[in-house]
Amino acid sequence: MTTSTNRFSVGSPADILGYVPHALGFVPQESVVLMTVGSNVLGATLRLDLPESNFLDFAMQAHGFLRQDRNADGVIAVIYTDKGSAEPGPPPHEELMHCLELVLDAERTPIQAAWLVAGGFWRDFYCNGECCPWPGQPVADAVESELNAELIYRGSSYEESLEVAVQRSVGDPWRNQDDVIEGYERWASRLQTRTMDSAQIRAILGVWHVVLQRSVEPDWITDHPDVASFILASLQNRDIRDAVMVLAASGPEDAMNGVIACNLVEAGASPDPVLVPPNIADAVEQVDFRLREGQNRTGDGPEEIFAAVLIGTSRNPPLWPRLDQAHDLFRLLAAVARGEPRRALLTMLGWIEWARGRGSRAGRFFDMCLALDPNYRLAVLLNELLNRGQLPAWATERGSAWSGHRARAA
Repeated sequence: MTTSTNRFSVGSPADILGYVPHALGFVPQESVVLMTVGSNVLGATLRLDLPESNFLDFAMQAHGFLRQDRNADGVIAVIYTDKGSAEPGPPPHEELMHCLELVLDAERTPIQAAWLVAGGFWRDFYCNGECCPWPGQPVADAVESELNAELIYRGSSYEESLEVAVQRSVGDPWRNQDDVIEGYERWASRLQTRTMDSAQIRAILGVWHVVLQRSVEPDWITDHPDVASFILASLQNRDIRDAVMVLAASGPEDAMNGVIACNLVEAGASPDPVLVPPNIADAVEQVDFRLREGQNRTGDGPEEIFAAVLIGTSRNPPLWPRLDQAHDLFRLLAAVARGEPRRALLTMLGWIEWARGRGSRAGRFFDMCLALDPNYRLAVLLNELLNRGQLPAWATERGSAWSGHRARAA
């Protein structure tokens, strides 16, 4: 589910149909798209695969997502399908729509309008043939809508399908991929034998922090294969993976404080020197973690903050520009990663999409990870949260949710 911080007034059907691919980032196929409406303003956008059976259960699941938008007083529905008919007649998926109507009416968020998109045309789902001459209006007309033009002007774009959108979220192969793989094996061997005391974990998180800062420079990470090899090797450790996610969303202080508070560091100090790529050692040394004791201003301890960021219950939203940079970095690294680091990065990309409220993309990334390892625990847990309709608290509020249009335009 995507909750936009950009408020769009409900306009013509063409406007709304033109908005849907921008909201999702792709053109839906064999899908039901549900958009909440509050005070005649579009809110959250939910896309789900069309079910083949158990329509009432499906409707209850959809409501479980939609009810998180507390400003909603109605819903707009769009069915996207290739299942049509050669001549006017009852629309496909009538039973599904009937179940959605029953559930949403009972929850006082009735369906205010519904459309069917099939075969390159759209028409009112409830049309008896009089209001929408067969076979309907060309979907291409939505491309020329005023709202669509405004979104493109803001920098928004979308892919032709969910599969294409996810595949393009993983970067292209690197020109120096062999150097990265060779360096990864070297760093992985060294890190496996190095005690993960507070000094070494601080160094690893410092490298990630510096790389995130430098990732605003085009091709920086691909031009530094030794640094890329090091951070990939660090993802062998799943505690480091979790800390990197917190570091990306909330900063190095919360990441390091949480690692210490959660007892993820080995006691004592190692006699061995700290491992860090030599070409950024000085920059890493300058990273200020501002280690603190006790509780922060909200009354939560560092271990509670660490966990709340990971499971989406934090009182504060992620630092969105920083998390957007992390997304771009993770997608580049995923293109060259193998084994454990690849599984970690696919899950981390899925977690970012989940944090953004984009459940369809998140689910695809978790599926990609689980195809490699069906028992990869973090992907399993996050997928369960997603399937239960649970999104991060910040993703359900317009004031704190990720703004994809703003991010793409920036």
